[in-house]
Amino acid sequence: MGKHDWRDAALCKDWHEPNDFFENFENDEEPFDLRQEITNMCLSCPVRRRCIMIPLAEDSYGYNVSGVYAGMYYENGEIKPELNEHVDRAGWAGRMLND
Repeated sequence: MGKHDWRDAALCKDWHEPNDFFENFENDEEPFDLRQEITNMCLSCPVRRRCIMIPLAEDSYGYNVSGVYAGMYYENGEIKPELNEHVDRAGWAGRMLND
């Protein structure tokens, strides 16, 4: 199995608009429910624990990622609070730890 084969099982793999995880997620013009829909999908994704490792690992190597990973929006390797206001932090943490 290759290094990134786990991504084949990601629910976002076939999402119709990849920019919804990046620029569109940031856009104030986008409906609030886009962010919630993406977060809900991420929280039910079977590979969410692998996905959350991307911003954590990249930061340790000196790279700063931006975008949605495991249901949270990161900018320059850090969680961006104003784009994650819709996220129930306790629920998110629970989903990261449990199936």
